[in-house]
Order: sequence, then C-alpha cells, then structure tokens
Amino acid sequence: MRIPSARPGLRLALLAAIITAVGGVVWHGERVEVGIKAALRGLGVWAPLAFIAAYALCAPLGMPGVALTLLGGALFGPVWGSLWSLRGATVGGSLAFVAMGPAPSPTSVTPGGQPRATTSGRSRPD
Repeated sequence: MRIPSARPGLRLALLAAIITAVGGVVWHGERVEVGIKAALRGLGVWAPLAFIAAYALCAPLGMPGVALTLLGGALFGPVWGSLWSLRGATVGGSLAFVAMGPAPSPTSVTPGGQPRATTSGRSRPD
C-alpha cells in the first residue's frame, strides 16, 4: 500500500540534501576524517568512552546504527570499532528501555487502556 505524500517537494528536497551531503563527504572526506581522528587523539584514552557515550545517546534518538558502527570501524579499526559499537548499542538500547518505563501487564488494564479494578474495588497503583 502506498501512502500519498503530503508535500511532493519534500522528497526532492530530501534527495538534494542527501546528494549534497554525500558530495561533501566525498569532496572533503579526507579532511573530515583527519579532523575527527585529531579530536579523538586529543581525548587520549577517553576516546572510546566518548564514542560509546555518543553512540548511546544517538541510538535511542533514531540515528542509524549502521552509520555509527561504520564510523567506529573507521576510527578505531575493525576489532576495536566493533567492540566499542557493541558497547554503545547496548548502553543506548538500555537507555531507550529505561526511558520508556515499565510496560503495564495485560491484567492491570482494560482493553480500553483504563486501570482494572482489583478485587477490593480500588484500582491498582502504577
């Protein structure tokens, strides 16, 4: 089923933004990579922790995990990049789960979503 777009020009603008971003990375990619690596060198032994924290914050916000994992591999190498990416994804997933809060059990709410009364007649506290 195809969902009609509310704004037809939005797709064109998005495509233009993607082409511009890819072109900028290709054109200035080496300088960007050198800049990121220099910033990480400045962090010293704290660089992996900074990457894990950035990954953990970006993952619940909807950043694509593949891009972050590839960045980790490019910055730290395939083995260490995979390890730091896995740690960041785990922490990010945990943060998202904690932020969502506990899910109500099927017996604590009615099909309409209202709290179900207990046998004492009082509704259950959350």
